[in-house]
Amino acid sequence: MKLLTLAFFFCACTYSFTGANTGNLKSMAIPLFDNETPEPGIREKVTQGITQGILEDNTYKVADSKNADALLIGKITRVEDVVFAFEGSGTTFSTSDYKITITATLRMEQTKDKKILWTETISGWGRYSLSGAKRRNDGIADAVKMISQNVINKVVSDW
Repeated sequence: MKLLTLAFFFCACTYSFTGANTGNLKSMAIPLFDNETPEPGIREKVTQGITQGILEDNTYKVADSKNADALLIGKITRVEDVVFAFEGSGTTFSTSDYKITITATLRMEQTKDKKILWTETISGWGRYSLSGAKRRNDGIADAVKMISQNVINKVVSDW
């Protein structure tokens, strides 16, 4: 019985973290994303946020398109604000918090042969209020950070 338990333990604990099928890629370029929304400045914020996240993660070097092993190409497809919370009582209610969701479609491809490594739609969200300390730009920053973390997870691991 002990032998069986030990065998199960060793089998159950054998897993590894591996790259997302990216081979020998060491650098990537992140061109300015396209923006299909009416939200001004969002493509710069998302592109910069993902670039900063990749730099901080330090798995890949960020390079220009001519010298990079891969391109991370993105398109902002949706920015949506919805009511997140109400406050009040009886028949008088007002909105107190909002949720902003940013959705982007991303594609990672090798620069040498244009082989597409993956394509995915990734969203991030943040909360804000119209009258509190946390304003809409803070909600956008939180959403961009969430997108950035999701992209990093996609790029460096194959869950």
